[in-house]
Amino acid sequence: MSEADSARRQFRLGLLLLACITPLAALCTALAAALGALMLSEARKRLHPPAPQPTPRTPLPRFASPRPSQRADTRRPRRGPRPHSRIVH
Repeated sequence: MSEADSARRQFRLGLLLLACITPLAALCTALAAALGALMLSEARKRLHPPAPQPTPRTPLPRFASPRPSQRADTRRPRRGPRPHSRIVH
């Protein structure tokens, strides 16, 4: 076996090794990124707990008047023109 054949064989072996290691490294990188995102998500959940659920409004008794916030119009209509804030001499 000549020196050139040995060099070709080494070159092919190197390419084969590179072809096997590259996808494995990409897979490890993807798994590490997914695991990091999962850990970050869990950490955010622990740091910022969900807000408490609002309590449901209690229904009004029958024949009760509605609350002021539930009335259609809470302001009385104006009588006459609006008063001026400026003093006219």
